[in-house]
Amino acid sequence: MEPIYEYFEINTKDIWPFEADLYLKAQRTDEQIYNLRNILEHLIISKRSIQVDNDQLITIQPFVTIEDYDNGLAKEYWVRHINEIRVTKSQADRVRLGYFNILDRKGIDSFFSYEQDIEIDRTNDQFDFWFALKLSQYVSGIKHIPEFLNYQLQEVFNSDISVFCEFLEEVILQYQDEFIDEKVCKRTEKWIVSHRVELIDKQDLLKTKAAPKSALQVKQYTGGYRTFLLRKAESNVRYLNSAKNEMALHELWNELVQAGILKQQTIEKFRAIFLNVPIKKENRVDWSKSIKSLIEFVRALINSKRIVELDNIDHWLVTMDCFTLKGDDLKFSSLSKPQSEDSKLKPDIELMVQRFCSKLE
Repeated sequence: MEPIYEYFEINTKDIWPFEADLYLKAQRTDEQIYNLRNILEHLIISKRSIQVDNDQLITIQPFVTIEDYDNGLAKEYWVRHINEIRVTKSQADRVRLGYFNILDRKGIDSFFSYEQDIEIDRTNDQFDFWFALKLSQYVSGIKHIPEFLNYQLQEVFNSDISVFCEFLEEVILQYQDEFIDEKVCKRTEKWIVSHRVELIDKQDLLKTKAAPKSALQVKQYTGGYRTFLLRKAESNVRYLNSAKNEMALHELWNELVQAGILKQQTIEKFRAIFLNVPIKKENRVDWSKSIKSLIEFVRALINSKRIVELDNIDHWLVTMDCFTLKGDDLKFSSLSKPQSEDSKLKPDIELMVQRFCSKLE
């Protein structure tokens, strides 16, 4: 079954037949389809119960019941479906049937199709599960992912980019090893990064507009990068996750900590300065030595050619965004016009950066 890329709603009528087809093609496991069947059956019955209890329009209807049998309206039809269920022996048999049998309201024995028109919204306790299944459909239509995510952002998350990006990250972490393809994860993560950068830019613009004229003398970025992004991490958000790169990062981190250059903080803060996600003020890395030694570290990174090129004065603005100096904010004037004499740590710092870069893939 081919997915409908322009249908952006999270709806069981779209998800179930797609997942059933994948399972019958051996692209989903018995456990996965069994879990989905149980969740869907519970959803169908609970949705119908809510409609009945609240005198709503009942859209979830059984296609044949024991009442139909007793009234003689569909006796043979009911018996045929009972017999079909009785002879099923496997998950595949159940999936091919496309329906299930359950005691409906007031104990009536009824048959329900799995293909029901039930839209899943954020009030559903398993919204993340259904969302992940829908997102996984875009594996053969990667270019449509931004359209899908833009729709969800506007229509489901009320354009709250912070909440939506956090939700997407949780979905990827939870389901990437289960049924979301790596290509879909990468494209989704790229969308997250780009929208977070846009959000930061908008917030900065609002702050600038609201600031007094004297504050407008603050230096402004000319490029789009806010970190010392590794070149290969620009197109591969999981670049630092490989065993080799992870080890190189840990070794650099340990050397800086052992030398007393960095305080013993979480390595995740340090990792972030090499990724394409703007760093929050409270997550900056604290440099424990002189400002000159920090400048030498930054220049060593730039000279390595392993990070993306930063325009004009952006490398100093990035330094201010990524680091504090002994717990204090950095000043642009201190970075751009430092003392001329090299620090005693310069040879060690340059060697550490060289070793780090040489060990990266």
